[in-house]
Amino acid sequence: MNTTPLCVDLDGTLLKTDTLFELMARVLVRQPWMIVMLFIWLLRGKHILKYQLAKRCQLAPDLLPYNPELLAYLKAARHAGRKIFLVTGAYSDVAQSIANYLDIFEGVFATDAHLNLTGKNKADFLVKTFGAHGYD
Repeated sequence: MNTTPLCVDLDGTLLKTDTLFELMARVLVRQPWMIVMLFIWLLRGKHILKYQLAKRCQLAPDLLPYNPELLAYLKAARHAGRKIFLVTGAYSDVAQSIANYLDIFEGVFATDAHLNLTGKNKADFLVKTFGAHGYD
């Protein structure tokens, strides 16, 4: 059995879409005047934009377009006893709702109101949490 933690990204990997764009679209369809606020929030930081959108809109995890091959692989790995973590730049509430729906993750690490967990931030977090070569 492989005991190395498996860390999975959400947007564009587990999902065939990006949750940030999904949230923006849903907010703007209901409240088009919010487009001005999108720019204001973005000027304060991408993590603030994600937070504000997640506060105003929820995604239905059962309606999102998952990558079926990856999802099957993850379910098989989980069934075999491997620990799987969702590590994503998506906002924490969004990531947690998807993780709850799928029920295959040992834990969820995501963007919050203070940190955008993408790029270098994500790489540094993974090394700090699991070690330089301690995860797949």
